[in-house]
Amino acid sequence: MSTFVLFIGGYHAKIGHINLWKASAGDRMKDWTFDGYPWPPSAKTGNDTGAIAAFKDSMPEAIAKIADGKYDQVYIIGHSSGCAIANKIDETLAGKLKDMSNINLVALDGFAPSKAQRSRQNTQVWCAEDGKNRSNKSKNYRFLKGIAGLKMYTAQDCTNEWSLHFSLVNTTISDKTMKSQDDIGNGYLNCRANLCWAPASP
Repeated sequence: MSTFVLFIGGYHAKIGHINLWKASAGDRMKDWTFDGYPWPPSAKTGNDTGAIAAFKDSMPEAIAKIADGKYDQVYIIGHSSGCAIANKIDETLAGKLKDMSNINLVALDGFAPSKAQRSRQNTQVWCAEDGKNRSNKSKNYRFLKGIAGLKMYTAQDCTNEWSLHFSLVNTTISDKTMKSQDDIGNGYLNCRANLCWAPASP
């Protein structure tokens, strides 16, 4: 069965970061195809409308990769502010495709999918929590905690909201490398892609 994964990085994610994530994910799921986009350089803030507007030139290409690929399963994954773009890609596909049963939308601690998107069984919304003190949650948990079916990833060596936030894309992250928002450039350091959303992930 062919599987395609399109990953959208969050605010300040660069193409180098995306390539690190793709390489790690591809090394673990060798029969899957991974692709991705960085945060649009022209988007100056992490808000959803600005992100979507800045991604407009890349949107046709992203849609074509999925619609023309004839894959058995597709995962559209957004992290943080990148979820706004992932949600828009999924929404655009829903207006183009007759059947969305093989399209899996995954939000990793970012902008929530719409009510219609969340009504599909193949939509996932994830946050993270500290494995030793579960009162410590990832950055956007406070906005997502009321969503039915919210999934929680249990992180190790992460106690602050930013390290927990990035643990959803990189399982090597810890408080040592991510102390605060000032350290988001380290989010993909020594990247081991978190595939918590994947069925039977290694």
